[in-house]
Amino acid sequence: MLKITRFEIDHVFEGLPPPLLEPPTDELETKAFDAIKNAGGFMWLVGSRSIRHAATPDSDYDFLVITRQRIPEVINGELGFELDSGGAHYDPSEGQFNSWRKDRVNLIATDDQRFAKRFLAANEAAKRIGLLRREDRVTL
Repeated sequence: MLKITRFEIDHVFEGLPPPLLEPPTDELETKAFDAIKNAGGFMWLVGSRSIRHAATPDSDYDFLVITRQRIPEVINGELGFELDSGGAHYDPSEGQFNSWRKDRVNLIATDDQRFAKRFLAANEAAKRIGLLRREDRVTL
């Protein structure tokens, strides 16, 4: 399978934050980060943990993950993440992404660069204007 290249990421996501180069928190195991990276994935911290004063002590750690394959085998097995099956934050039938959860880590996985770019742009807007309420961030 072809991997997304760093050049491609830098070109498509120009003007947006670069992807993470290492796990930013103890909540995301190095093993998971490395496995996704080695599978050709790139990831960004998004959501309340990326916005100053938006997270509560109980907030999840949300990561946008882009790969060439919507459901990378590495997430779908060896890392112990489970597909959110609706009734949670996201419905997996929404079409542009799948949400995978393990403990307090949520991987928002997509193969759609346009969706990922819009998602990151909205997250950056939420940071800049300081959207603290989850409902406002989801609407954005």
